[in-house]
Amino acid sequence: TLGALLGAACQEQPPGPMWIALAQGFQPSSPLPSGEWRGSPWSPERAIRVRTLDGEVWCETKLVSADWRAAPRAGLWWTTRPFRGFGIPADGKPHRLEVEGQACRHLMRGTPEWRAEVEGDGEELEQGGFVVSGDRLYLFTGSEAAPKEATYGVFTTRGESVEGTWRVHLEENSAVDGLPVWPGMREELRTSVPPASSLRFATAVQGAALPRNTEAEVVFRVLCDGELLFEHRQPLGSRQETLPHELPLQASQESLLAFEVEGPAVLSAFLRPMIVPANRGTYGDRPWGDGRPNIVLFLADTFRADNMGIFGGRENVTPNLDAHAARALAFSRAWSTSTWTLPAHGSMFTGLFPDQHTATRMETSLPLGLVTIAEKLREAGYRTCAKTDAGWVTQSRNIDQGFEWFIETEKDLEETESAARRFLDDDDGRPLFLFLHTYHTHHPFRVSDQTLGEHGQRFTFVDTAELSREWFSDIESWLLAGPLDADRRQALDRQRDLYLGTVIDLDRTFGELMDTFENEGLLKNGYVVFTSDHGEAFYEHETISHGLGLWEESIRVPLFLQGPGLEPRLSDLPASLVDLPHTLAQLARIEPDPSWLGQSLVTLAEERPMFSFECSTRRPDSRMAILERGRKLITRAEPLALAEGAIEHAYDLARDPGEHEDAADSDWAQELARRLGGPAARLLQPIIGSSTQELSPADAEQLRALGY
Repeated sequence: TLGALLGAACQEQPPGPMWIALAQGFQPSSPLPSGEWRGSPWSPERAIRVRTLDGEVWCETKLVSADWRAAPRAGLWWTTRPFRGFGIPADGKPHRLEVEGQACRHLMRGTPEWRAEVEGDGEELEQGGFVVSGDRLYLFTGSEAAPKEATYGVFTTRGESVEGTWRVHLEENSAVDGLPVWPGMREELRTSVPPASSLRFATAVQGAALPRNTEAEVVFRVLCDGELLFEHRQPLGSRQETLPHELPLQASQESLLAFEVEGPAVLSAFLRPMIVPANRGTYGDRPWGDGRPNIVLFLADTFRADNMGIFGGRENVTPNLDAHAARALAFSRAWSTSTWTLPAHGSMFTGLFPDQHTATRMETSLPLGLVTIAEKLREAGYRTCAKTDAGWVTQSRNIDQGFEWFIETEKDLEETESAARRFLDDDDGRPLFLFLHTYHTHHPFRVSDQTLGEHGQRFTFVDTAELSREWFSDIESWLLAGPLDADRRQALDRQRDLYLGTVIDLDRTFGELMDTFENEGLLKNGYVVFTSDHGEAFYEHETISHGLGLWEESIRVPLFLQGPGLEPRLSDLPASLVDLPHTLAQLARIEPDPSWLGQSLVTLAEERPMFSFECSTRRPDSRMAILERGRKLITRAEPLALAEGAIEHAYDLARDPGEHEDAADSDWAQELARRLGGPAARLLQPIIGSSTQELSPADAEQLRALGY
C-alpha cells in the first residue's frame, strides 16, 4: 500500500538544506497480524498468539505447570515472564493472566523489595492475584500444586499518531518518532529526495524475553524503487539497543521507499527515519551557515539554590556549577511555581501557573491542549530530545509533548550522561533542543563511591541508601514530633550531608557534560540553562522533604543561562520557572505562544511580583506565596482568603532571609495582600480542563522508589 506524499513534511532552511521526516503523515498500512505464530526462538514448541480484546491488541502465550517454580512462601508460584510490554493500555495495566480460563487480578505491586517480601512472610496476598516484579511473574494460588494451564499476555501497540507524526513506544520507557514494521510486513512511502541527501534511521527490536545468548535475529531491509539499499541482521540478544544507520540517496522528484522486516514474533521498528543533508558539518560549523542556536535545558530535581556557592552555599561543593554560573546570566532571586515536580514542570513547559495548567495532583497529567516550548521549537525545525529519570516526568504525564525522542529511566546519573552523548552523536544537521532531568539529588540519597572517597572526611556518609530510605519512610512522625532532640538533630545532620554528597556527584557530572558540549561545538552558538523544579527542607521550619511549605528552602531555585551574547552577571531581578518558555523562545529567535505568561529573562529589566503554589498532596487546603520587592506573604490558595487578606505568614526577606520573624500583622503585609490578592486569585483559575491519569504498575513502582 502506497503511503501519502510527504512533501509537506519537508522543512527548508536557508540557503537550501532540507529535512524530510518520514514518520510525519505516516499511518500503518494494515492491522497487526493475528493468529498463531510458531517456532518462537525462545521455545520452539510454544506458540505466540496476537489477539484483539476490546479494540486493544495483546500478544499471548501458554504457560504449563512445568513453567512454574515454587516460592518459599506456601501457595506462591513464579515464572520468568516471556514478554516485555509495548506501551500502556487505557487502564494502565499492560499484563493479563488467565488460569484455567479465569482472569486473574493484576495487583499494583512490584517494587524490587517486594520480591523479598513475598518470598518470606511479607504482606497478605489475594488468592488468584498476580504481580509482575522485574523479570518475574508471581501468582498466588494458595495451592501446593502449580497451575496446570495459564495464558499470559502483554499489551501491544505499534504506537499512535501525535499531531500528525507516528510515535513508537519502546517497551515502557521510551517514545520515539518512527515506523513500526512487524516481521513479515512491509511499509512503503513515496517521497521526493533532494540532491546530496542521506537516509538516517535506527533499527530497534524488542518483544520476547529472549536469552542474551540466543542466535535468533531480525533482518531489516530498505529498498528504493525496488532496489535493495540496505540489509542488516540484528541479533535479538541486543533487542534493547537502537542501532543507527545512514544510507546515501540519489536525488529524484519522487521515489518509493520500502521498509521490510523478517524474523520471529517481536516488535521491530525503524526509528527517527529522516532524509537529511549528506554534508552537515558539525554543531558549531554548518555548511549553510545556520545561525539557529542549540539549547540545553538541564534540570536538577530537588536542588536548593543555596547548594551553590554563588547563591550563598558552602564553598567547594559545586565548583563546576559555580564556575559556569560566573560566566553566565545568573539570577539570585529565582523561584519555582510549586513545591513539587509535576506542577513545576508543567509551568516550565507551558508558561502557565499550576492551577492554570491543572497538573497539580497525583492523579493528573499535563493536558494535551496546551502549547509547550518543546512543541514550538519542534515546529521551528529543532531536533527535540529528552532524557528524564521518570517518576513524574514521563510520557504518561504528557511531559513528552513536542519531543521527537523521549527517554525515561529509573534514577541513574550515569545513564543521564550516556543518553546526552547518544543524543549528540545523533546529529542530523538541525539545531538541538536537549532537555536533561535527573533525580540524583532527590531522596533516597545515594552518594557515589568517588564522592565517598574524596569527601568522606568532610561529610558524614554512613550507609547512604538504607539510612536515607529509613529517614523518608518516617516523614509523618517527624512532622508531628515538635522540637528536635539530640538524636533527631544528629539524624538530620546526616541526611543533609548525604544530600550534599549527591549535589557533589551532580556537579561533577554537569562539569563533564559541559566539557563534552564544548568539545562537540554545541556551545559555539548554543546556550545552556541550569535550574531546578523545587528545593528540599531539612527542618528549617519544622518540615522535611518537599511538597509541604512555601519557605525559601522549598521554592527558591538556582537559575542561570550561559551562551553567546549574554553578559555574565548576577542579577537580583526576580525570576520564575514560568519565564522559561519566553526565554527559550527568544534564544531560539522564534515567536512565543500567546498563551504563555512570564517574560524573557534575557531582556528582563524591572521588578515584578512573583507567585508560587504549594499544590500540596498532603492536605486539602493548599497554600500560595506572593513575593514582591523582597517581601513575601503566605496564605491559603483560595480566592476568598485572598479577598479577605487572610495572611498566615509574612516575611521581609531583605532583613530576614531565614524567615524567622513573622510579620503577618504588619501594615505592609496587609497592603501587599490588598494590592496583589486580585491578580493572585486569577492565577487560580484553570484555562483548560484537567487530565486524569491512572498509575501504571511501572509508574507506581518508580514513584514508590522515590518515596511517594
